[in-house]
Amino acid sequence: MAQTKAQTEPSMEEILASIRRIIAEDGDEKASEPRAADTGDEEVLELTEVVEEEPPPPAPAEEPPPA
Repeated sequence: MAQTKAQTEPSMEEILASIRRIIAEDGDEKASEPRAADTGDEEVLELTEVVEEEPPPPAPAEEPPPA
């Protein structure tokens, strides 16, 4: 039985439906996985020390151009 090329290849609609199904399945799996912030394994850094920056040094005065 010889099948034509059109019968063996999926249609564009079938390809798109397959992609949508895979994306939906991946979305379901990712939604059930805990996020890194939700695991409690991460160390929380408390920023309590105030660090004051020193002001930048004044720009050097420009010398007048030679006359």
